[in-house]
Amino acid sequence: MTPAAARPNALLRLVPLTAALVIGTIALVAIHPFGLFGDELAFYCGSSALLHGADPYLHASIFACERDAFAPLLGAHHDIKISTPVVWPPYAIVAFAPFALLPFGAGLTLWLLINAIAGAAAARRLCIALPEISPWLINALIGITVLSSGLRYGQPTGILLLAIVALGSAYRRRDAIALALWLALGALQPHVALAGGLALLVAGGRWAVRPVLGAGLIVVLLSALTPALDLEYVRAVLPAHEAANILDPWQLALPSVLAQLGLAVPLAVRAGTLIFLVALAAAVYFGAAVARRTGRPEALPWIATLIGTFGAPHVHYQQIAAALPAAFLLIADSPAPLLATICAYGIAVPWGVFCTMRYGWAFAMLPALGAVRRAPGSAVRVAAVAVALLCLQIAVAIAFKAFYHPEGPAVFAQLPAGALAERSWAAYIRWEKPSYTAALFAARLVTWSAELGLLVLCVVTARALRPRSRLPQAAARPGR
Repeated sequence: MTPAAARPNALLRLVPLTAALVIGTIALVAIHPFGLFGDELAFYCGSSALLHGADPYLHASIFACERDAFAPLLGAHHDIKISTPVVWPPYAIVAFAPFALLPFGAGLTLWLLINAIAGAAAARRLCIALPEISPWLINALIGITVLSSGLRYGQPTGILLLAIVALGSAYRRRDAIALALWLALGALQPHVALAGGLALLVAGGRWAVRPVLGAGLIVVLLSALTPALDLEYVRAVLPAHEAANILDPWQLALPSVLAQLGLAVPLAVRAGTLIFLVALAAAVYFGAAVARRTGRPEALPWIATLIGTFGAPHVHYQQIAAALPAAFLLIADSPAPLLATICAYGIAVPWGVFCTMRYGWAFAMLPALGAVRRAPGSAVRVAAVAVALLCLQIAVAIAFKAFYHPEGPAVFAQLPAGALAERSWAAYIRWEKPSYTAALFAARLVTWSAELGLLVLCVVTARALRPRSRLPQAAARPGR
C-alpha cells in the first residue's frame, strides 16, 4: 500500500476513540454541567483580553467575559464572584488567540474536537510504538484521562499527550524538524515539557541540540510579541499563583503536600523549587539510562517527562496524564509489567474528579474493562485486578462522602481594579479548602502511590536490564 493510500486508513483508525470522547463529553454536559470547561473559558477570555489590548492576568480584564460567556452552564452558582486565572505564559495565550476570535461556543467546540482527535492520535501512535501492549488498554486509559482530566475542564490534555508521544517518535526517527515543532507545542505546559527538552539537550546527542534550541527559538519569538507581559508573568503572576495554589485541595504536587502537613507556605514554595531541580536532574539521568537499557530512544523524553511531571511545583490530573507514554513503556519493558499496569491505571484515572461526579463510578468502570483485554498476565489475573481497581474507586468515593461537608455561603470581597486574578482564585481556594482537603485525601493517596510505583519501576528498569537495541547500531545510539 502506498503512503497516499495508507493515510486515509490511518485517519479512519482515529474515528472510534474520537467518537467515544465526543459522546463522553456530551454525557458529561448532561450529567454534571457545573464546572465544565472552566479552564478553556479562562484561556478564551485571557486571549480575548489580549486581543483587545487589556492585561489577561488581571481580574477586571477577564471576570465579565467569564461570567457572561459561561452563564448557560453556571446555573444556580451564577452569583459566585470569582475569576479563573489564566496560568499559561504569554506566548501560549498568543497561540490560543485564533480560538478567541470565534464566538465562545464555536471556539469551545473546535478546541474540544481538536483535543479529542489529538488524544486519539496519541493513542494510535502508542499502539504502533508499543505493539506488546494491548490496544484496548492504551485506548481505555488514554480515553479516560483525556475525557475526564482534559475535555471536562477544557485543558489541552490531548494535545499535550500527542506532543509528548510524537516527540519520542521524532527522536527515534532522528527527524529534527518534527522534534522542534512537537517540543514547541508541548511548551503549552512549560513545566511539563521542560524535563523532556532538557533530557534531549543534555543526553540526546549532538544532532538533537539544534532542534531543541529551535523549539526554544519558537517560544522566544512568540514571547517577543508581549515583552511587558513576559516580565509580569515571571515577577508577579507565577509567585502569586504558586502561593494561591499551594493550598488547593486538588493539587498533587509535593509542595502542596508539605504545606498541608503544616509547613509554612514560603518554605513549602522553596522546597518545591528544590524538589523540581532534583527531579530535572533525575529525569535526565534515568531517561538516558532506561533508553540505553531498553534500546528504545523514545524512552529518553518519555521517562524524563514522567519524572519531571511528578516533581513539578504545579500538578493537577491533567498534567499527570503526560506521564502515560512512559507508563506504557514500563508495562512493555519493566521487570514487573502487571505492577506497571496497575500504576498506569492509578495515574490515568482522576480519582478525585470521579468522587465529585454523579455516576462517576460508571466512568471509572470503562478503563477497568479495557484492562481485561490482553493486558500483561493471564486473563483471570488481569480481570481480578480490574475488579479490584473498580472496588478501589468505590472505596475512594465512600471515603470522600464520609469526610466531605458542604461549603459555606460564597462571599468574596470586591477586588481593586489592578488586582491579579490569582487574588480571586486564592479567595476561592480558602473557601473551598475546608470542605475538600480531608475528603480528597484518599483520592490523592491513590495517585501518589501510583506515581511512587512508577518512579521505583524507572529505577529498577534502569538497573535490572542489560543494554540492548531494537534498532541498527547508528540509530540506537543517537549521540553518535
